[in-house]
Amino acid sequence: MTENCRKLFWALVLFVIAWTPRLVSAQRGGGGNTPPPPGGGGNAPPPPAPTAVKLTNPLKAESLAGFIEQVLIIVRDIGFLVAVFFIVYAGFLFVTARGDETQLTKAKGAFLWAVVGTAVLLGAWIFAKAIQGTVNAL
Repeated sequence: MTENCRKLFWALVLFVIAWTPRLVSAQRGGGGNTPPPPGGGGNAPPPPAPTAVKLTNPLKAESLAGFIEQVLIIVRDIGFLVAVFFIVYAGFLFVTARGDETQLTKAKGAFLWAVVGTAVLLGAWIFAKAIQGTVNAL
């Protein structure tokens, strides 16, 4: 029975990982029944050819500090997703332990280290925000 629970758990994890990008992409606007452009949308003349090449900044950051902040935001978001996954995994270990002391010890250790990792991640983010506030105040 334990092996079947593990197979079901990993199948569910793979399903969520595989379908999350599709669900997120499905929520974007665009597509569907779009109205015609103003002016009837007939045979309009093509737009004039550009006379100069203008390069736009693909990043939202205007400085190195802003770029590093964006990278840290991404790392934080991914870190919290990983932390949630490991807390759920520890709960799965608790459920599948069924009173076995060695399995319960393993589940308690997994939960403890998931919480410690989450606390370190949160503490690092608070520390970084405190430093940023101090530097901005100067």
